[in-house]
Amino acid sequence: MTKMRRCPICGSPVKPENLTRHLRKVHPGESAESHISKAAKKKAKARTGIRRREGTVFAGIAIAIVVIIVLAIVYRGQPDSMVGEEAPGFSIVDVKTRIPYTVPTSFHGELIFMEFFQLSCTACIGFIPTVAQLQEDFKTEPVNFISIDIGQGGTEAALLNFLDQHPDAQWTHALGTSNMASAYNVGGTPKLFIIDLIEEPVNGIVKYDHLGTDSYSNIASILNNLLGK
Repeated sequence: MTKMRRCPICGSPVKPENLTRHLRKVHPGESAESHISKAAKKKAKARTGIRRREGTVFAGIAIAIVVIIVLAIVYRGQPDSMVGEEAPGFSIVDVKTRIPYTVPTSFHGELIFMEFFQLSCTACIGFIPTVAQLQEDFKTEPVNFISIDIGQGGTEAALLNFLDQHPDAQWTHALGTSNMASAYNVGGTPKLFIIDLIEEPVNGIVKYDHLGTDSYSNIASILNNLLGK
């Protein structure tokens, strides 16, 4: 049996396929839409609101997924911190004194503050006063300051000229290699490390790993803590 549908204007039962003809013939000029009940309109509005909310939720989820993916890509592009790891070893020569050192084993029972830098790095140049102040304030402590130039094509002559232009940089400076930079995951300069050979006098353990400049107070606090102060 065919399910009848009521005319929205007069209420008469009409076959669904005949509703349009009924409206045109029996109620000429009338708008069926104007006679839809308020309840029906309310239900339709509610359904629209639900669809909109669902769309907003799905859009939010999609954005969150994109953000997570981007962060994961960025994170993979950044080297992991070496804090807690054994410090890789290498040999250097102080360009001024010509004294050779093996990092870190030449500094048993001491701390090393080590900076990888480049002569053309403006942030590194701006960081010189901070390191100079640290060296002055810790000169009576077992703390060694070393800066290693890893600029491409670096020469001793260029490094010595750089030091002549920056007389405050009175700590050990040496030429580095790409292998040294790779061993310490150096992706940019300045890259700062503190190596502890007080608690771990044999090989040394990295206790601080930082990309970019850092404040005097933060570095001094770390050094003091490692010195037991």
